[in-house]
Amino acid sequence: MQSWTLTPAATPAGALAEFATGLIHAIGLPSFGANALAVVNDTVPFASWSIYRVGDVSPRMYVSAAHRIPDTTRDCWRVYLAGLHRRDPTFRSHGLSNAERPLLLGHWRAEDIRRPHREQIYERHGMRERVSIAQACANGGVLAVNLYRHDHQGAVRPAELRELQAIGPLLFACAQRHVALTTTSLSASAAAPAQRDTLLARCPSLTPRELDVCLRLAQGLTFDGIAADLGISATTAKTYRNRAFARLGIQHRNQLFKLLLDGATNA
Repeated sequence: MQSWTLTPAATPAGALAEFATGLIHAIGLPSFGANALAVVNDTVPFASWSIYRVGDVSPRMYVSAAHRIPDTTRDCWRVYLAGLHRRDPTFRSHGLSNAERPLLLGHWRAEDIRRPHREQIYERHGMRERVSIAQACANGGVLAVNLYRHDHQGAVRPAELRELQAIGPLLFACAQRHVALTTTSLSASAAAPAQRDTLLARCPSLTPRELDVCLRLAQGLTFDGIAADLGISATTAKTYRNRAFARLGIQHRNQLFKLLLDGATNA
């Protein structure tokens, strides 16, 4: 494993202009994962990527996508959540606990990853290398932008690592901004407990998972966003939505918003 501390690139502005424009235009869009990865591939090729937070109580994946290959990123995340994250030493050193919170770039080959992590994710899905741009979060954990080189692409070359050192701060900043714009922390939302009470008052038989999905729908998350947040598939998220709506006697998300708004007004 190799690592570097990143600083804003001393690259001429013109060299980064097209890269920056593509990334910035993608921020906030549901297609950010696919669009931003395509922009990255114009500079350095990677077949898949993910943006996630680990190392604290609740690991969360915010974005993932693949480029010109079948997308197995969510399958990998479900396997990771099933227990591998508890034994993953990737970000436990290399300065990520530093109070100054440096932005770091790390490079791992598949053989650097411990078993069974390597076998269940890297070998199973033909991933040969990972480059991570990561920084410790102010309130715990690590936010990481992970770029994966797959078997058909060959090894990451030194010149490509130099390119990533140049564009890394910009890529991380755009990813960080996208996460901030599109993700609401329910645990930090003052409305969430009241909304939960409103739903349970309407239908006490709602299951915890049905409540989780409804609350995230109310926060504006897409089914892909809910799936990433809860570690389930988008299809399963829709199933929980359908069951919850049937119990609540509603059919559309707008009716959920009205139900919660009426509950807040009557509180």
